[in-house]
Amino acid sequence: MSLHINDILYIKTIAEERSFSKAAKKLLISQPALSQTVQRLEQRFGVEFFIRKNNAVFLTPAGEAFVRDGSKILELSEQLTKTMNELSLDNESVLRIGSSWFFSSFQLCKIIAEFQKQNPNVKLEIVESLSRSAEEMVLNGELDLCLVPLPLSHKMLKYVPLAPERICFAVAKNHPLNEYAENDSSKEGELPTIDLSLARNEPFIFLKTIRFQDMQFRICREAGFEPYVAFRAMNWLTVMSFIREGLGVGFLPETLIKITYDNFAPMAYRINYSETDYLFAIAYRNNINLSETATRFIKLAQSIQ
Repeated sequence: MSLHINDILYIKTIAEERSFSKAAKKLLISQPALSQTVQRLEQRFGVEFFIRKNNAVFLTPAGEAFVRDGSKILELSEQLTKTMNELSLDNESVLRIGSSWFFSSFQLCKIIAEFQKQNPNVKLEIVESLSRSAEEMVLNGELDLCLVPLPLSHKMLKYVPLAPERICFAVAKNHPLNEYAENDSSKEGELPTIDLSLARNEPFIFLKTIRFQDMQFRICREAGFEPYVAFRAMNWLTVMSFIREGLGVGFLPETLIKITYDNFAPMAYRINYSETDYLFAIAYRNNINLSETATRFIKLAQSIQ
């Protein structure tokens, strides 16, 4: 006699409810039918699953082992069903993704375009928000994934790192500091470098986010000075605009520099200090099994960075 998925579900539900009558009501079956299933299983395996105490039922050691291993089978069964539904051409799966402003503006669009080519039956729902809000929506089950900078705000999330984003030092095109740039002829296509300590007396334009603000201060301190922050902007484009107009100097992602029109972008330079990479990741809840669709999205995001 074979063991059925429902057999495991019935024993597990009785254990959770500590009552045959409550379990039967939750499972939408009669109490006699539930009791007969338990008796059948106990006779088959030659064990008792439950003992009665103070008008409640509790698992025996055999019952605990059955629920422990049976729960794994239930999880695998649910995952298998979900995977097959996702792979079926007759079903349209939905993947809900949150992203920080920078990543959705300059990176996510490339990933989405390629993902939709490869997965035409997947419907994507994209939400752009502050990084912390995106993380909270993942924790609350409103989103499946979020693409945000590290470190994460919530420890209940797991993450898969993406390719780092290099942070550059930027000044206006007519700024006197441009005279001190050093080109490396051995590295074609690389930005020139500059000694950041030369900017110690300059007003800085900072991005106003907790995660990046700490990095900006750390880089300046490594260069031997405490920066004077003249303005704190809410997004990278504002930082870029202020720097371009000569209102201060600051830091910008290399991706933003490379995709911006020449007449809009300021001058940008590499700086030779430790950890000038801004790290992004795809985060998800640590208490769930990723769907096949989410797994494919993550692998693609890692491959095209």
